[in-house]
Amino acid sequence: MRALGLRADEADQARLRNEARAASVEAGLRRRDELAAEQHDDVDDDAIEGIRAQLQGRLDRYRRRLDVLQGAERGEVPMSPEYEAALRVRRAVLDAQREELLHRRDVGRLPDEGLRRLERELDHEEGRLPARR
Repeated sequence: MRALGLRADEADQARLRNEARAASVEAGLRRRDELAAEQHDDVDDDAIEGIRAQLQGRLDRYRRRLDVLQGAERGEVPMSPEYEAALRVRRAVLDAQREELLHRRDVGRLPDEGLRRLERELDHEEGRLPARR
């Protein structure tokens, strides 16, 4: 595409990102399987199983998103109603978490330093969400 002077549109870029996300999770799952085959204790077994479930959930989401993107019109970045609802709920939950942290700080149950650290965590989580349209 570069040689021809063409640029990928938003939908193409979204597809590439989701393909890369899925590939990276698949690599993580392969590594998790290697770890599971090694000798370790019950604590490690629990951690390895927890990671498998988490990664599999991500992979399923990325594959569903790719299915939606594959059917998109040229240049369009579609969002399914389920995806939009999940984003709305996620943002509402983050807002409630922030409100609770501020309340705890205001009543003296959370020092400013703790508030800042926890707000950064929430900011990072929110930053992973797509920009609002």
